[in-house]
Amino acid sequence: MADTYKILAQKQSVDINPSGNGFVDNWDITYRVTSGAANGTVATVVVPDSDHNEKYVDQAIRDKIATLHGIGQLGMNPVA
Repeated sequence: MADTYKILAQKQSVDINPSGNGFVDNWDITYRVTSGAANGTVATVVVPDSDHNEKYVDQAIRDKIATLHGIGQLGMNPVA
């Protein structure tokens, strides 16, 4: 599944609920991009404990990598 990234670490965290009442359990998942324009980039996605599963985490990372690749290509193709 992880052909464009490698998971480096997973860590549980507790954050204040965005609505301001109580706390939420999250997972901070750090990964390294292993190919493409963003190759070598190390980043972290934060997912709620309720979504801490292989499918959700994979999609969250792939979505972010798509953005990282786009940013990594900025300036590579000058506009004519």
